[in-house]
Amino acid sequence: MTVRVHAIQHALHDRIQNGRNRELAFTRIFFATDVYGSEKTYVKFLNAASFYKSQILILGGDITGKVIVPLVKDPNGYSGKFRGIDRLARNDSELETLEREIREAGYYPYRTEPGEMAELQADESRVQPIFKRLMLDMLKRWIQMAGGTPPQYGSEDLHDRRKRRHLGHQRCHRNVQRARGRNRR
Repeated sequence: MTVRVHAIQHALHDRIQNGRNRELAFTRIFFATDVYGSEKTYVKFLNAASFYKSQILILGGDITGKVIVPLVKDPNGYSGKFRGIDRLARNDSELETLEREIREAGYYPYRTEPGEMAELQADESRVQPIFKRLMLDMLKRWIQMAGGTPPQYGSEDLHDRRKRRHLGHQRCHRNVQRARGRNRR
C-alpha cells in the first residue's frame, strides 16, 4: 500500500497601517490520501496533527477498503482466510484481535453464518449492499475516532442542512474578520 502524505504550510500576511511588514501568521495544513481503508494508517493520519503541529487535517481520496474478509461461524469459533492464511478465532478476545488486524490492513471483517456465506457465494449481487454498509460503518467509526459526530442522513431535510452550512460559512467569515482585526493592531 502506498500512502502519499504531504505536509503543506500556507502563510498569510498583511501589512500594518504604518506600512511596515508584520510577522507572518501561519496555518499549517496536513494532507494525506490513499489510505485504502487502513485503520492503522488513519490513526497515523490523526496523530500527524500533533506531530506536525497542524491546525487543519485533510483526508483526500481513496479512503475506503477494497476487500471483505468473511469470518464464518463454526463449532470452534469464527474462521476465515486472511492474507492467504486460514485463521481461527476461538473466543471473543481472539475474534476482536483478528478483526482489528483485518481493519488495520484496510479490509472489512464480516461475521457470517455458513448458510449466509453459501447464499453470498451463489448470488454475488447480495454482497454489494453488505460492502456499502461496512464502508459506512468504517467511516462512522473514523469520524468518531477524530472526535466528530457522524452525520445522520435522513434526519433533517435538505433546507436545514443548507441553512446550517450557510451559518457555518458566516461564522468562518466572522472569525477571519476578527483575526484580521487583531493582526492589524
